[in-house]
Amino acid sequence: MAVLMMTATVYGVVQLLVLSSPTRSVRVSTVLLAIAVGVYGCGIVTVLLEYAYTRTVSDQPHGGTLLDTVKTASYTVDPVMEELIKITPLLVAAWNVKIRRQWGLTDYVVTGAALGAGFGLLEAVARFGLDAARAISHPGGGWVIPDSLQAPWIPGPDQVFAAWFPAPFTTLDFGGAHPAADTSPHLVYTAAAALGVGILMRGRRWLRALGLVPIATACAHHMLANYAAAQPGARDTQSLVEDLNGILWTIPLAVLAIAMGADMWQIRRAKRTVPGVLLREERAGRTGFAALTGYGL
Repeated sequence: MAVLMMTATVYGVVQLLVLSSPTRSVRVSTVLLAIAVGVYGCGIVTVLLEYAYTRTVSDQPHGGTLLDTVKTASYTVDPVMEELIKITPLLVAAWNVKIRRQWGLTDYVVTGAALGAGFGLLEAVARFGLDAARAISHPGGGWVIPDSLQAPWIPGPDQVFAAWFPAPFTTLDFGGAHPAADTSPHLVYTAAAALGVGILMRGRRWLRALGLVPIATACAHHMLANYAAAQPGARDTQSLVEDLNGILWTIPLAVLAIAMGADMWQIRRAKRTVPGVLLREERAGRTGFAALTGYGL
């Protein structure tokens, strides 16, 4: 099961790697390493901080029980904490002047998505990694852990490779004969927040303020989804979250399109400003792709 979860995680990141090729400068190995950073760095730090916060609050005279504190924190403090921790490696990397000047918005988005995917992988393995002995094969593919009417389901290869940005696990409704892999929410949240980090790092003057919008949106959506999960009676909120989850896979594509559009404009502007970077064929009027292909041949 852990192998299937890891396959889904890596495949979602590889999809972004392929789509971002025209404007991405960060290496494939660096992006794949970011998945490990999301697991062993962001994930572990988040667990320790959330553990410390809930215990500290519940130990206060009017803090309430630990169970109530954990439930409340799940849709108030935890989502914001998780999103900020997941983008922290991007801020640390951008502290280096060379990286800050080289990375475009595409690099931030793809690397951020990898950090979020790794975080989601740790969450999945921590919850269900030890339940392999109870898992049973589903007729439609994948594996089910039969512990409730809405049982956890780990998608198989057929479902993973047929989905955009597949999640390591999802919840299978009772009687679902043809399950499909959901979109990885942490990949989506961090890809959007990473666009905000890129704008903060590369924007000028008042444009930097726009970088706070994707970060705030990712936190708000995360809080809304967790609130719907923690409050079974909130039917309207659950309905809204279900509608949003139906289009969740489009968000990384939209974010990546914005980042690639901005980077492409920046590349064309740089070619006009610094013509020395052009190949000889480009100066003769050929496109960059044609010139690069001809040079390679």
